[in-house]
Amino acid sequence: MPTWSDIQEWTFSSLQPVVDDLVYYRQQAARVSASMLDLDAGVEWSGDGAAAAGTWFSSLEDTSTLLLASLGELLTVTTAMQNRMGEVEVLVLEILSLTSHHEFAIADDGTVTDPRPQEADSPAEPEADPGTDGPAERPDRQEALASAKTLVSQALTKARIADDAYRSSLTRIGRGRLSRTRPPGPKHSDRGVNTREVAAWWDSLTEEERRLQINRHASVIGTLDGVSGRDRDTANRARLTNDIENVQKLIDVEHQKLLDSGLPYSQADVGRFNALLAQREELEELAKSIGDADANPPRQLLLYDPSTGRPGRMTLHVAVSIGDVDTAAHISTFVPGMTINVRDSIVAYANDMANLRDQSIQKLREHGGSNVATIVWQGYDIPSTAGSAPLTNMVERGGSDLRSFHEGIYDSRCRLGGSSPPHISVLGYSSYGSATAGRALGSIRPGVVGDFIVCGSSRGLQDTRDVNVPEGHTYALRYGAGDAGQADMPYDCDLAFTAGFTTLNPGMAEPRWAWQDPAAHNDYLDDQAQARGHVVDVVTGG
Repeated sequence: MPTWSDIQEWTFSSLQPVVDDLVYYRQQAARVSASMLDLDAGVEWSGDGAAAAGTWFSSLEDTSTLLLASLGELLTVTTAMQNRMGEVEVLVLEILSLTSHHEFAIADDGTVTDPRPQEADSPAEPEADPGTDGPAERPDRQEALASAKTLVSQALTKARIADDAYRSSLTRIGRGRLSRTRPPGPKHSDRGVNTREVAAWWDSLTEEERRLQINRHASVIGTLDGVSGRDRDTANRARLTNDIENVQKLIDVEHQKLLDSGLPYSQADVGRFNALLAQREELEELAKSIGDADANPPRQLLLYDPSTGRPGRMTLHVAVSIGDVDTAAHISTFVPGMTINVRDSIVAYANDMANLRDQSIQKLREHGGSNVATIVWQGYDIPSTAGSAPLTNMVERGGSDLRSFHEGIYDSRCRLGGSSPPHISVLGYSSYGSATAGRALGSIRPGVVGDFIVCGSSRGLQDTRDVNVPEGHTYALRYGAGDAGQADMPYDCDLAFTAGFTTLNPGMAEPRWAWQDPAAHNDYLDDQAQARGHVVDVVTGG
């Protein structure tokens, strides 16, 4: 059973060499297995020797299947233990910070004591000088001691549960009792899987195994954060093509029904027909935004998640990358806000991101670099009007999915042939886009996102402490009063950060917006705008 001394040594990185070895050995075993099973391919013979060989090959196949399944399950339970160790590591750091500040002592069994209890328990005394740990501080000290005891108990309980589960799993696998016979992986219905586990699992598969997963479970692989961008694109393109064909078949059926029924058409029949036409148009616009699979630069459909009509999935969710997220040194994600939908916006925004990528590459070439990918992320329900926005629930769901999306890219890149993780930046657009992006970065693992910039509005973000982004790497862009006459609208007037955000000057808004609503709010991505130059600086890491 782990003690306090034990868990102080727990770190996420402790098991990384073991995970790497398991990935390597499983890949090697899969290749050797495939080669051995091909030994008798095309051989036709009979007799006792043939019968014995057949028995031997059958045994070999069973043994190979068991070995691959055992290695795969070892990988699954080890990555799960690795993540639990990381969670304990974070708790221990929080505990040490608290106890060090108050000079509390922690015994090996987890007992927390105060070496100066008299300062918390003695009768009230005259008020101490400011800055001393005197009577005025006693209630806070008592609360801190109680908090430290609770945190230590939580850390030890979490560690002991993890340790016992891992030990039981290793014992079970060692006895040949496996929970599955296929290559291990996340549950096909679970979008809340740990992206580190997904990335390790996907990396452990051979190319043939990945192709089988994509062919059999395209709807899962295409939305599974932690899978490589290339493979998600393959799965999602296949689904999109199939869905367009199916919608067209339904249109043909409904069209024939209308012809057969004759005039006057029923309102219900016309409604179904028009809904199918709108759905086809939306899918065709998405297809137009990604182009051909062999386009240069490549465009990747990183997310394709059709509506289910349920909360959080009321609209089509998509993410389109311009550039290869599996190789780009710099990745920037644009999160649009209110009134945006796939049918009316995805092509224009994809083109904006293509222009942003080109401009970023041009800047990087001056310093010897040029590898950039820009992403339009419309992976959440975006309200069509300001009055229709139930902000809390929709922002919560969108922020959670956006966090997972970025952690998945980061973890996949860390697994891909040992490649270095990319510099990731996030661009939140308007109040709704910036609030959703801010919610994502408030819970994202530190180190995943390097820069954050909001354009136009920032409701819900008041302090850099709200987001897990390095200090000095959070920025705000807005057009100030008078920059474009009447173009200064309330949309762009609520940037009231209290600490940490660097305000960037976008320059003058284009005069053509002076008579429109919401005016300069739409100018931040214009090719020639000064604001675009600031965004390029963020995308390229300064």
